[in-house]
Amino acid sequence: MIANQELKGLDEKAYACFAKGLFFAARECLELWCDVVAQQEPERVCEALNALGSVYIELGQFQRALDLFTKSLNWDKAGSEIDRVRSLCNISLCCHLMGRAAECVSYGEQAYQRLIAQCSQNPSLEAHTQEILSLGYVAVGDWEKARTAGEAVRKSFEAMDNQAGLAKALNNLGLIHVETGRFDDGERLLNASLSLTESIQDFGTVAYTYTELGRLHYKRGDVALALHFGSKALRLLWDNVGMIDKAEVARLCELFGSISFSIGDRQGAINYLQRASTYYAQSDRWREWQSSNEALNKIIIADSGEPIQKIAIDIEDRQLLRYFTTLLGLMDTLESLYPELRGKSELVTKYALLLGERCGVEGSNLERLSHAARLHNIGLTSMDPQGAQCIGVSTEDSDALAHPIFGERVLKMFGAHEDVQKAVRHHREWFDGSGIPDGLRGSDIPLFSRIIAVAEAYVSTVMARSDPKRSHTEGMALVIDQAGKRFDPAIIEAFVALHEMGSR
Repeated sequence: MIANQELKGLDEKAYACFAKGLFFAARECLELWCDVVAQQEPERVCEALNALGSVYIELGQFQRALDLFTKSLNWDKAGSEIDRVRSLCNISLCCHLMGRAAECVSYGEQAYQRLIAQCSQNPSLEAHTQEILSLGYVAVGDWEKARTAGEAVRKSFEAMDNQAGLAKALNNLGLIHVETGRFDDGERLLNASLSLTESIQDFGTVAYTYTELGRLHYKRGDVALALHFGSKALRLLWDNVGMIDKAEVARLCELFGSISFSIGDRQGAINYLQRASTYYAQSDRWREWQSSNEALNKIIIADSGEPIQKIAIDIEDRQLLRYFTTLLGLMDTLESLYPELRGKSELVTKYALLLGERCGVEGSNLERLSHAARLHNIGLTSMDPQGAQCIGVSTEDSDALAHPIFGERVLKMFGAHEDVQKAVRHHREWFDGSGIPDGLRGSDIPLFSRIIAVAEAYVSTVMARSDPKRSHTEGMALVIDQAGKRFDPAIIEAFVALHEMGSR
């Protein structure tokens, strides 16, 4: 039996790792903690299961998270009613992420009703519950309830002085007003969100706001201004391609599709809207999927004699959007050819960025590291899946040798930064000189490549292990064992330090 002190240590370490984005380490601690509390502190099982489910959400394993939240809800020895509220709230969030809008609303309403009945002074949980409810109401098209919930979220975040939460709340409210034709209110809210997100440098939300402002002005009939904001959103998303949100790309493709039709580019409109429809489906955004398909059908059957706006999409924007969607298409192809890679590139990117920051990478270099990590396997799309051993390839395999070279060529074709191209070409070089394709050794291997090599090996090992209670430990053991052989010892030292309690 694990002692109480060890139990406390698991708890603290799990939450510390989660806060730093070290989700595999957090998962291992929480899996062990769940077993221990079931025997020693059954009143904390709901808390443990909710925490573990939240990690699985971050890992993109929504069904596993939903199972844990449901188990938490049904646990017969909950520590408090608030535990049940959290379980319901988390189930609602999972349903939203899985595209089950009606269930999202149902569980969200149950969570909110039980929270209010408790008269609990828990503003953070109340804001979180209302935020999910607002998203659920948007998904089912219940705009008035979405607005009411959204206003409650805004007030809560204002009271807590939560700037990031407030920016997103303003953004979502702006979207709701745009959808319901209240354009002046929508513009005011979106501009307020834009000002806030720029001040806190939340560039992901900034791109989202630019897209919504573009949609707003398109609905107003100002195609030039719609194109202006669409272009700004496109460039921000391209700069942050390492952390792609397909639902956001879908909204942008839908906007460019509408603009293309307005300026007489019928085929361009069809292409963009088809891409939007695909990304909405992949993101389980079924209301938006239906809307984009309706727009697509209208364009297909529309009279080609409609008046054309005297404006053109900039050639650079056309090229950038084509590159962007083509790269996304290549990544879709990659995951269809190699299903075992699904979700892996995103996790490699997250760990590469954490490790990069630990190694002193910052600013635009961090963005380039993100690009390289997200796209490091892109060369596999140019190869025969039967001949390429994408994980753990041997140096004798000619296909394996071609993989990073093809990746470099693809990225060069799309105009990726030279540092990104080099990082992808050399991410399979080993520190002792035994890697591919050029046999570089030591510091001759680009820093980005050395970082990606460690992140990829760790993530691959953890994902391949069937026991989540040992997977992080085994992944760490593998990379530590290869220090000085496959991996730069200094990078390994930084990776170990990153996982130590109290480190930043």
